[in-house]
Amino acid sequence: METSAAVLVDRSLLTSGIPCRVSSTARSASDSHTAQSTGSSEWWYPTYCCYQSAFDGCSEEDSLIKKAKHIPQQGLTSNYNPVQFATPCWKRRTKWLTIPSHIRSNLRPNRSFPPNALWPLLQMIMRRRSGPETNLEQSDNVVLFPSLAHRTPDGSAWQVQVHGEVFSIGKVGLTKRFLLSLLKRAMGACEAEFQGETFQRRISRFVANDGGGKRVAVAVGDETHLLPKSSRSNGHFLGTIVLSDAEIAQLAESGYVRNGLLELGIRSAAGERAPFQGRVHLVEQQGLSVISDIDDTLKHSEVLSRQTLLRNTFLNTFQSVEGMSAVLKRWEQEGAQFHYVSSSPWQLFSHLQELFLQEGFPQGSFHLRAFRLRDHLIRRILMLRRSGKGAVIRNIISVFPQRKFVLIGDSGEHDPEIYAQMARKFPDQITKILIRDLGGKNSTPARFQYLERYLKPGVFQLYKHANELPDLSSLQQW
Repeated sequence: METSAAVLVDRSLLTSGIPCRVSSTARSASDSHTAQSTGSSEWWYPTYCCYQSAFDGCSEEDSLIKKAKHIPQQGLTSNYNPVQFATPCWKRRTKWLTIPSHIRSNLRPNRSFPPNALWPLLQMIMRRRSGPETNLEQSDNVVLFPSLAHRTPDGSAWQVQVHGEVFSIGKVGLTKRFLLSLLKRAMGACEAEFQGETFQRRISRFVANDGGGKRVAVAVGDETHLLPKSSRSNGHFLGTIVLSDAEIAQLAESGYVRNGLLELGIRSAAGERAPFQGRVHLVEQQGLSVISDIDDTLKHSEVLSRQTLLRNTFLNTFQSVEGMSAVLKRWEQEGAQFHYVSSSPWQLFSHLQELFLQEGFPQGSFHLRAFRLRDHLIRRILMLRRSGKGAVIRNIISVFPQRKFVLIGDSGEHDPEIYAQMARKFPDQITKILIRDLGGKNSTPARFQYLERYLKPGVFQLYKHANELPDLSSLQQW
């Protein structure tokens, strides 16, 4: 008859997380036929177990390890060698088993450690000293982008979205230098502009080395959460952390949650809190959110002119659209949340954030576009502006089915069409579409009349100056 049992191994092996092989050296006569057909060992992976010298006081739940088949109960003695029964290896998957109490009672610790037990011990010590398994290096820089958190479906907890990027500053290779020369020509930049401080600051993130394959440990208060997936090849990492209301309240008492903003940090490989911080906006299920474009809506970019767009992106000082910061700030004071969705590359995030802080724009979650220099700088930047923001906007609205939304954009590209499509998909949630009229060949009455035909009356509105925008109270009445 086949029996199943398992043995306690030394705590150093259990905490090391190394797969181990459990061997049986004696069997009863009743188990001989089983041994012939199955062999004398199986592989298992230790996860949690009590310390050997205190095993008599452990509960059944405390002694869960993975299954080790065909070890007869009679074959276990009190003077076993833990390393004899647990040799590091890297193989099969097995199931779970609780160690029976009558087997636990016969086991006693054996303190002899042959050389092959040294490595698991060292791993245990290193893991305890270094904290979570993060492989960030000292040369790595981490940016945590402003993201959002929403309630779980039952409303008992928060799903915190974590988004950031790992990169390092290194030598600019030949390919990147060639692409920079193409960019210089497309911008019509002179050598002084090309070597100037503004261009060097703006281009620095585009020529940085992407930190792909990095495990990131996020600090939430005093707790650390290791994100399940490594960073992508472009250095970006994504993850979700679930926090209960009680945890949020405790974080608020500790100063990590203020005015609906949750502060996050990054743990270094040494287990210390690295000087990289980010914020997450805790957005309730009900309320009003404003989804706003950035280029030519909040910041002058002139996207319809290729050369002017590139110069405004890399050479010229960022300038905000007059009056927009005051309007959005007034809406924030009335309770609105903000989500900035733009086709601008993530490499410009820090510069856009500087502009927003300088001009007093409300804080909000950022949703920009992934981009790499090797994807051909000029062509890719222009194509990014044409490929949609619809998926990002749709995801935001879907997460908050009870919130109302106001969409702000401009007539320069496809904002009117994208927003109208969203309004048809979410007619009960989108209360207003505000489009800044830039003039020119794209601002024709036929274009806007066609869009208004498929929308509720009063939802679509054109404006040229910020003082034409309505109050937030009127937006909530639609």
